[in-house]
Amino acid sequence: MSRLIPNFFSIQMGYAYILTQPGIPSVFYDHFYDSGDSIHDQIVKLVQQCS
Repeated sequence: MSRLIPNFFSIQMGYAYILTQPGIPSVFYDHFYDSGDSIHDQIVKLVQQCS
């Protein structure tokens, strides 16, 4: 697998890290709106757990 094309697990782990760190977290537009429902739903679940 290419290191330039992240898989679903690495995207999910990246957001778990980003959303739990101090500061203003951000989410890539493409991941939230253009990547399909599974990634969108997982990001929403992480945001709800972290807030």
